[in-house]
Amino acid sequence: MQGVEINVVGLVIVSHGRLAESLLEAAFMILGEQRQVKAVGLQVGEGLSDMQQKIQEAIQCVDEGDGFIIFADLQGGTPGNAACLLAGLSGFHLVTGVNLAMLLEVFTARAGASAQELVDIAINAGRASIQDLGSEVKSRLQTSPTLGTP
Repeated sequence: MQGVEINVVGLVIVSHGRLAESLLEAAFMILGEQRQVKAVGLQVGEGLSDMQQKIQEAIQCVDEGDGFIIFADLQGGTPGNAACLLAGLSGFHLVTGVNLAMLLEVFTARAGASAQELVDIAINAGRASIQDLGSEVKSRLQTSPTLGTP
């Protein structure tokens, strides 16, 4: 069967300013274009109802019946709060604290995965990507001084 596409869970990334667009652009740079995904940014002068409307329009574009996940930049911020107002929609899922590592993991796991599975993958990837790398590198340099030599 040539050209058959598997339905995937729709994704909407919401943020203050252009952060959502930039995260999506970076993910596309690494993995290539993805389908059923939209970025929505809250712009200066916009409020909760504006954001809610924009998110609702994005959901209509990405949800093909397998549910959708909204990824918000910040818990308690206007984009995330606007998303919460849509919790009554069928297939609704919301994850806060979106980062690039989380999105990359979700994109690579989307085919055949349920929305809840992707939520779990996103949360685990997001947490795992946050490290005190500076301390780890310093520790390694103390045990192997040539590691940091150019």
